[in-house]
Amino acid sequence: MKKQLLLLILLCFGFALLSQAQWTVLTMSNTKTLYAMDFLNNDTGMVGGSGITNPTLLKTTDGGLNWQPITVNTLYGIRSIQYPSDSVIYLATADMGDEIFKSIDGGITFNKLNNISGNSIYCTSKNTAYVTTSVSSTIWKTIDGGNNWTYFTVPGISGSGDINKLFFVTNSVGYGVHEIGGGVSSVIKTTDAGATWSVIAQPTTMGLGNVFFTSLDSGYVMGTGNLLMKTVDGGITWNVIPTTTVLIGCMFLTNFSTGWTGGDKIYYTTDSCQSFIISSYHSVSKILFPSSNIGYALSSPTVLKYTKPNGIQEFTHSSSLLIYPNPTSDFSYIILDKNIREGKIDVYNMLGENVYSELFSGKQIRIDYKLSAGIYFVQVTSESEIWSGKIVNDGKHY
Repeated sequence: MKKQLLLLILLCFGFALLSQAQWTVLTMSNTKTLYAMDFLNNDTGMVGGSGITNPTLLKTTDGGLNWQPITVNTLYGIRSIQYPSDSVIYLATADMGDEIFKSIDGGITFNKLNNISGNSIYCTSKNTAYVTTSVSSTIWKTIDGGNNWTYFTVPGISGSGDINKLFFVTNSVGYGVHEIGGGVSSVIKTTDAGATWSVIAQPTTMGLGNVFFTSLDSGYVMGTGNLLMKTVDGGITWNVIPTTTVLIGCMFLTNFSTGWTGGDKIYYTTDSCQSFIISSYHSVSKILFPSSNIGYALSSPTVLKYTKPNGIQEFTHSSSLLIYPNPTSDFSYIILDKNIREGKIDVYNMLGENVYSELFSGKQIRIDYKLSAGIYFVQVTSESEIWSGKIVNDGKHY
């Protein structure tokens, strides 16, 4: 019992360290609004933003200690940046410009791609990229680095509204959010690398502006009115997560339950956005983590950097988790691939709410519960590893 209590104290202390005092403001000479950011690794990245006749584009190769201004031949601000390899970088300019630029020398020079226009770009590799624009619902794709482009339409939304954001979980599976002014917003999905797209849900009449997925099935959308919704079935159904005390417009979760959200402040969550701890009082518009130890956030006109505190154990993730019976009704056996000394098992429902929690040791545990029919997620945490799995409850209690 004392060991379990000590483990809880250490976990709480670790979460407190993770959430506080690791975001620092990087020294920059920039005074203009920043809209875009991407990092190739912990040290190398670019930020871009506004500027009439002189857009802002800055590059760092030392983790933000120094920033080099980059010249791009455009009159419009930089709205989107993708940095898929050490040599290849793509840029998209703001709405009135709708220009796409590419660098093949690590950002020393940029050339305009005259065969495509758009204001947002998403890459799954240095040669494969998707482009959207605010004036149509068409998605353009290249697989040869921008030499040739193919356009795809989404049945049911073509020709109206904006596809505000794309997010690919794998090279094949991607999601997007589509907004019609004053109308219904849609979530779109592809499972064949963009060859076909479909509307899989229209969960709200509020405008959707961002999307983030932690797995093939589990993800979030964010929208106007401080809207935050979650799915755990690949976007078929969505549930609203109450956010009465926080303002959220962006996020980066490092696993199913843990990560950071941004808006009026930076918040840290360990329970799939059910609760939040203030991590920084700076307002931010974008968060990304090149690794679990280093993160960056846009807090215009500057950039914040996160460095994980010394002494916090890094978690590794294992998929070797056996659950039986499954489907189940009243109980399940959870079997790991190794013995653990001090661990914790948590069960979450489709809203991300914790419905079961228990400390244990060993390799196997039986959990008894009476849950309503539905899909539940299991997470087992030890001193240094996390296992996760899914339980289907048929609701037939005996």
